[in-house]
Amino acid sequence: DGYVVVARSDSRKITTPAAEPLPEPDPVALDGAAHVTDGGAVVLEWGTCSSEVFAGYKIVRSANDDPSYLPGTDGSVVLENRESATFTTFTDTTVEPGQTWFYRVQCIGWMNGHKILLGQTDVLSVTLPS
Repeated sequence: DGYVVVARSDSRKITTPAAEPLPEPDPVALDGAAHVTDGGAVVLEWGTCSSEVFAGYKIVRSANDDPSYLPGTDGSVVLENRESATFTTFTDTTVEPGQTWFYRVQCIGWMNGHKILLGQTDVLSVTLPS
């Protein structure tokens, strides 16, 4: 009615030790600047992230003076995720005049199977004229 066992061997348990996680890299300093164009857009510029575990940049905007790493925290919105280390400028055309906006550019890395914050700019504030 099916299979016939002709011979068998004993099974052996093999245990492979887990790999040691790599140590967190030193924080990356990102210089940043923001300015308003004649057309009312906000232009952000920052230095290149030099980490070997670079995965991308995250651009965050908030009406609060401390844009958070996590979207939705205190009104923070992720405007862009970019995976190119040479991408060092972003133009926000979705802002309303007459308000102050706060931005932060974050350098994200991939390490030990998860994303980590490698570094970020200081908060960049811009007040748009009415």
